[in-house]
Amino acid sequence: MKAGTPAARYCRKSWDLHVTRNSKTELDENIAMIADSIEYLKSMGKEVFFDAEHFLDGYKNNPVTQPKS
Repeated sequence: MKAGTPAARYCRKSWDLHVTRNSKTELDENIAMIADSIEYLKSMGKEVFFDAEHFLDGYKNNPVTQPKS
């Protein structure tokens, strides 16, 4: 926010293996955190670019767990 840019990049793990093992987070909670963070950034007037880290690995492993756009 201090940078004063009109846009923000938000990066979050999207591969279920990384979410549960590395972040030690439940899949539903990960999706909720993504939604909350994007909602917050948008409420601050930012254009948000979501970087779903390791999306293709996660989709290949389990397409059901991927956040919907």
